[in-house]
Amino acid sequence: MFTTKPACSDGTIIDNPKFLASTQQKIEQTSKKLRRKRAPNFKKKIKASKRWRKVRKQISKLQNKVANQRQDWQHKVAAQIVSGNSLVATEKLNIKGMTRKAKKGSKGKHQKTGL
Repeated sequence: MFTTKPACSDGTIIDNPKFLASTQQKIEQTSKKLRRKRAPNFKKKIKASKRWRKVRKQISKLQNKVANQRQDWQHKVAAQIVSGNSLVATEKLNIKGMTRKAKKGSKGKHQKTGL
């Protein structure tokens, strides 16, 4: 999964569709349902209710759907980039090191402010 927006050498930037944001409300609603059901407590030997298991399964399905949507989108974008170009190169950037604050008294302080 892309952590930052992927960009091509010709300047096109591919936006992240944010599948979780669109499904988040449904997940929150079902999570609220889950909190209302009897959850298991193994120390007190309390079993989970069938309805609790059922709602937990619904939440799991929603989260799995989001994961599948992300993976599908990623594969489609990758296939689109590969089919449209003869040479594809990637670059691993040390973003943490690039955006970290410069140490006091260092000469690279002005360079870091531009990042």
